[in-house]
Amino acid sequence: MVVGWDSNPESQVIGYKVHYGTTPGVYTQIMDVGSVNEVKIPNLVDRLVYYCSVSAYSSNGVQSSYSKELAVVSSATADPAAATPRLILLEAEAGTLTAPMERRATTLEAWVESTGTSTAGAVTLPLNAAVAANYAVWCRVLAPNLSDSYSVIIDGSAEQTFLPNSGMASASSSWVWRRVKLGSAGTTQFPLSVGAHSIRFRTGSVGLKLDRVVLSSNPDFVPSDALPRSGDVIVVVGASTVQGSTSGSPVALQVDAVASGVLSYQWMKNGVLVSGATGPTLTLPAASAGEAASYSVSLWTGGIVQTAKSATLTIRKDPLLVKKITPGANQLVTFEVVGVTAGGVEVYASGNMNDWVQLAAPTISSNQIKVTDSASAGKTRFYRLVTR
Repeated sequence: MVVGWDSNPESQVIGYKVHYGTTPGVYTQIMDVGSVNEVKIPNLVDRLVYYCSVSAYSSNGVQSSYSKELAVVSSATADPAAATPRLILLEAEAGTLTAPMERRATTLEAWVESTGTSTAGAVTLPLNAAVAANYAVWCRVLAPNLSDSYSVIIDGSAEQTFLPNSGMASASSSWVWRRVKLGSAGTTQFPLSVGAHSIRFRTGSVGLKLDRVVLSSNPDFVPSDALPRSGDVIVVVGASTVQGSTSGSPVALQVDAVASGVLSYQWMKNGVLVSGATGPTLTLPAASAGEAASYSVSLWTGGIVQTAKSATLTIRKDPLLVKKITPGANQLVTFEVVGVTAGGVEVYASGNMNDWVQLAAPTISSNQIKVTDSASAGKTRFYRLVTR
């Protein structure tokens, strides 16, 4: 995350400090950045809201007050190509076969399996990773026996055992998707650099069939038979389901998706494009009544477009808490409060808690409400504050 600010024109200013944290007004981290007026803040949690402020300091050590606070969502990378979680789609029958592995097909399915009683057959599938990441490997298999197994080699590594039915109470006589877990450690994520790679499956069981292999850099993605076999693909894994927010608090709506290519995004508010909202996260730094709406996001890659399910945002008012009441000169009454909303506050007064009169034109700030009660002199008064 990069933070920038205008230079302080005062000649005695020699440097700046960046203050930040994950709670408004609470800065748990401080960076002394010297005389520069832009800095990249390292080691932030991706997609978390941070609150930042800047102060200046002089040659004699005097530090200024904080600048206006800025709420931002951190991003681990600004490169959309690298940021897009990727899918790699492979068909087993398109791989290089080692006898006695053979291609088989019906009018509905095509797959590979080792013939007869031999378990020596293998298939090697070349692939290309456009993004460096940890990938999960999924297989569409027909594994009718609990003990069915493959021996798997990724990029020439040591051969390790994959049991498609590991942890299952029973095997299935139908095609199923299984995530590859290798070895005694049950490794399920495999680091791939950008470029060419290969994955090799050697059958360890008679009758074990392999149809499709799908790699994903999104750990939450689970394939299904509805997944296209080739071409441009977008799968929305999860979208923001934010239903409400307190007025004045930040809101981050996020869509998680995986695609075969670079993803582009466009957020919409009640069906209208939100200017500049072209990333996986839409941030509303201080949600107010004007942001209460239905939000959706369109995603596209190559020749396909998909719109994620809408999320409805409603705005809740903060509860108004009165900490202290102070009578002053000229019947001025001051309320120290917490939770003033942008909609304002109405103040009512009573001498008996039965008959209430609205007081005119209170002066409202972030933590104080001041109002004139002309009937308060020398009397017991009760007050009621109502947020609008």
